[in-house]
Amino acid sequence: MSILILILMAILLNSFMMVKSKNIWEKVVPLLALSTKISLFLLVFSFINKDKFLYDVGILYLLFGTGGGLIIASFLARSDME
Repeated sequence: MSILILILMAILLNSFMMVKSKNIWEKVVPLLALSTKISLFLLVFSFINKDKFLYDVGILYLLFGTGGGLIIASFLARSDME
């Protein structure tokens, strides 16, 4: 259970970093780290509770979060060129 508390503290720290940053690239990095930590929290929580459905949700959230992060990064890279 202590691992879940540590993950929640890391999620709160990333949220604080995302709010405090001023540059858009400095906001994207904590957003992607936040997405990864949330999916890690879901995976650990589902492993502790032996809930297969929540495990599938955590895997899908991890995949979609990573894909969304790549799309955001490519969009921002194109807008920086102009």
